[in-house]
Amino acid sequence: MFYTKEGGQVGGQDGGQVGGSRIELTHAQNQVLRLIVENPKISRSELAENLKINESAIQKHINNLKEKKVIERVGKTNVYWEIIRTN
Repeated sequence: MFYTKEGGQVGGQDGGQVGGSRIELTHAQNQVLRLIVENPKISRSELAENLKINESAIQKHINNLKEKKVIERVGKTNVYWEIIRTN
């Protein structure tokens, strides 16, 4: 499960605990992550369209998720998002 900085729980459990510490995500990061979980092949432009924000904001959220080692982009031709870590 992921948690917002405001303390609210978001989503269901996806597997076991990894690493022992809780990852705090903003509301927007949780929204991006939820869409990626629903469709691992979603593009940045599709994320922006779904969330009604610009692509530069999506890129910022993706970079934060990657820095927190929550997601990574996999592949060269058949590219998709992989969820690395869940709470």
